[in-house]
Amino acid sequence: MLKAVVIFFIFFGFLVWFFLRGRSCPACKSTDIDIDIERCFGLPMREIHTCEKCGYQWKKNIRGERNF
Repeated sequence: MLKAVVIFFIFFGFLVWFFLRGRSCPACKSTDIDIDIERCFGLPMREIHTCEKCGYQWKKNIRGERNF
């Protein structure tokens, strides 16, 4: 029974880590982020992340292309 509880908490911790990674500011590690969607011809192309704490801004492509 104890083994099942430990496995559950490890799995739950992994899920929390998986969904929260990439949702923090690379500059100040704050999780207070504003996300805007940039569109082209009505289709979502990239997310523009802006940190509310320090103002750092970065882009993340939705379709998998790299930003140059």
